Amino acid sequence: TRCPHLLSPLRVGDLDLPNRVIMAPLTRSRSRQPGDVPTEMNARHYAQRAGMGLLIAEATYVALVGKAYGMIPGITNDEQASGWRLVTDAVHERGGRIFLQLFHGGRVGHLGLSGGQTPVAPSAIRANAKTYLEAGGGKVDVDEPRALGADEIPGVIGQFVDAAKRAMDAG
Repeated sequence: TRCPHLLSPLRVGDLDLPNRVIMAPLTRSRSRQPGDVPTEMNARHYAQRAGMGLLIAEATYVALVGKAYGMIPGITNDEQASGWRLVTDAVHERGGRIFLQLFHGGRVGHLGLSGGQTPVAPSAIRANAKTYLEAGGGKVDVDEPRALGADEIPGVIGQFVDAAKRAMDAG
């Protein structure tokens, strides 16, 4: 099967892509510890792929209570945003375009990842899932979340808004 349009330009909203190859987000678990900060290694990884039409960077948590796996990056503070700036500068230097996937792990969480905070989710139902707390460590069962109160929803929305602003400031 041939894809005659794969390498042709595409306009998506106000973004002009030089081709239709899009890298889907995949968790890399390579952030600097402690702190979950992207490093030069992350910058090199994404820069090597900058020729794709669009890069969608890995799942990046918007709040520590929403961290679902060990070693993943966040975008909750200035240090993490500076790490993402290393990445975006490297990608932009090679003419690439990059989006950041913002996420909250919800019921896929663990007290050991969230600074002791109980994970929050729509309901207090433990996911039938495992996570890892650190590089090279074994997988552990996720903890049971607590149900997020309706009055807490604006706060979670605010976490996404703050993270989006940090991401845009980071390029």
